[in-house]
Amino acid sequence: MNQWINKDTEIYCSFAETAGNTGCQMMNTSFYYYGLNKIYKSFSVSNIEEAVNAVKTLNIKGFAITMPYKTQVLDFVDKCDDDVKQIGAANTVLNDNGVLTAYNTDYLAARTFLDDSLGLDLYILGNGGYSKAVQQAAKSLGYDYTLVTRENWDIISSIGTNVIVYNCTPVENIQVNTSRFIDCIVTTKTGSQFQFTPTVTTTVAAQGGAEIESVSSIKYSAPKMFAAQDRAVTGDDYASIVRKIYPATSDIITFGGEQDDPPEFGKVKIAIKPRVGNSISSFTKQEIVRKLKSYTVASITPEIIDPSILYIELDSTISYKSSKTTETKAEISKKVTTAVDEYTASSQTEKFDGRFRHSRYAGVIDGADSSITSNVTNVTLRKDFYPTLNSTFYYELCFLNEFKDSCDNSVMKSTGFVVSEYPTFTVYLEDDTFGKIDLYRLNSLTGEKVYVKKEVGEIDYTKGEIKLYNLTIISGSYSDNKIEIRVEPASKDVDAMREVYLDVDISKSNFSAVAE
Repeated sequence: MNQWINKDTEIYCSFAETAGNTGCQMMNTSFYYYGLNKIYKSFSVSNIEEAVNAVKTLNIKGFAITMPYKTQVLDFVDKCDDDVKQIGAANTVLNDNGVLTAYNTDYLAARTFLDDSLGLDLYILGNGGYSKAVQQAAKSLGYDYTLVTRENWDIISSIGTNVIVYNCTPVENIQVNTSRFIDCIVTTKTGSQFQFTPTVTTTVAAQGGAEIESVSSIKYSAPKMFAAQDRAVTGDDYASIVRKIYPATSDIITFGGEQDDPPEFGKVKIAIKPRVGNSISSFTKQEIVRKLKSYTVASITPEIIDPSILYIELDSTISYKSSKTTETKAEISKKVTTAVDEYTASSQTEKFDGRFRHSRYAGVIDGADSSITSNVTNVTLRKDFYPTLNSTFYYELCFLNEFKDSCDNSVMKSTGFVVSEYPTFTVYLEDDTFGKIDLYRLNSLTGEKVYVKKEVGEIDYTKGEIKLYNLTIISGSYSDNKIEIRVEPASKDVDAMREVYLDVDISKSNFSAVAE
């Protein structure tokens, strides 16, 4: 029950021919959890025009729209965003002082589902409002799809196993053999999207402020928080409760200490990526652990750790036919950079437990301009670390991805830094291809490498680990003394395991166009 209902309570709702309860439960749980003075109600309506007029009359802040009104509603709103204009259907309408604007979050959800299965054949069942959003998402990702309607419904029986079937119809008991069956009607995997501006009273000093949590994040975390029921037993319980304790959490992952090497039994490791920055302060970590004690099982000790940010850099040579475009090399390169940047922003690459797929990025590059014929795109992994200055220190960097094991060339390199033994030189790191790491400088006249110290560390190509020892660093590569370590991975597909958080760094990637 919403304990804040009063004259100032904002009302949101949904309109459908036959109303359901899933949206009410999800949205009101979210409102309650975040202390928002808002309520959500589902309505069965037979006249969508009258319902939309009531939104303005009653100052309802927004509404979700579902079958059969996703296309009809466009006749009664004031504005449509770009996605809605392309799709021809909406599922969300926001009321801004009497101006109704239509949006389509079905499209965003469909892109999320489909983005994980590129390369497979796609069948879309139905041709209504939801189907239109899925079709547009499929087009934007480069899918060739088959639309299944009542005219060709009989082909369902012949659909193979290694395909995607996206059901956008209310038809029940659809029998298909594929394991990739997305039933958006029955399971209600997508929902309504609203924008909130809550009033927040700060009672303690704030750290790492951020914008209000996204609606998609609320939809994800609120049901998990409800399921946790104020106790921490599973990893999901810990993740949900930490989000409650520390709302500035952007992403989080939990895993047992037994997964460490050496294992630490009886511990649960919690890596938190804040919304601002890459890590949280020691004080905040201590506060989170202190507050977790009232939720945890007595035999389990929680430990907050920093995420291990693993940057992915791309070096791409793009071939294009100059006869098919008036664009210059620089303009082609810029279009590719923009396309890759937009894809990265909209994809699920950047996160814990994520995966970078080289083929998808290669496809995005090829699709950036019709004149592009091919691309050769190499992948480099980078980790940044901040040394303890003027102290002999041991450093360990875990990429948790296998490195390329080359007998001929080094696969690891670093940016320059200064050590106490050679204070007049800028030195660099590289592996000797046999598992050892050497220190070298560059000859000021010839630019050739001059090795100043052998075996200052070791590299494990299989585990993806780098260890540096007995280094007394007095300054790093940049004004903040950061040092960058780059390696060539064994595979162009990169996985995020445990505390590793993937981040595709477009700013340090290179896209060079070459005319054929």
